[in-house]
Amino acid sequence: MFPSPPALGRLPLFLAALVVALLALLGVAFQGQWVRMNVPGASSPVVPAMVLEVARCLEREGVRDFRVAGSLREDAEAYQRLVEVAWPVEVSDGSPVLVVRSQELHALCRGARTLCRVREVTVAACVR
Repeated sequence: MFPSPPALGRLPLFLAALVVALLALLGVAFQGQWVRMNVPGASSPVVPAMVLEVARCLEREGVRDFRVAGSLREDAEAYQRLVEVAWPVEVSDGSPVLVVRSQELHALCRGARTLCRVREVTVAACVR
């Protein structure tokens, strides 16, 4: 579109080649991190399987928002990962869709219709 200034000449090409060479040298040490940063889904092994399965369930069921309750809500790591992985499905305290540990379901949700059960976690639609 615009001609490059004569003073720069081939400098951008040289800098790009220099960066590639440096990355090649460092690539041996950081290859795993580089792949995980640049390949969608490559970091999924660091996310607990339960979280991935719950997020898939929410997507499969067409859920727009959900709430997390009970001891699962108090598990800061599981809660944070679920919020991250389930996005763009949002967390909303007013949602009728509940994600909860299965043994706590009936105490926290009356008239529950189970959407799916993932390991020790149940995703259910509640009557509020």
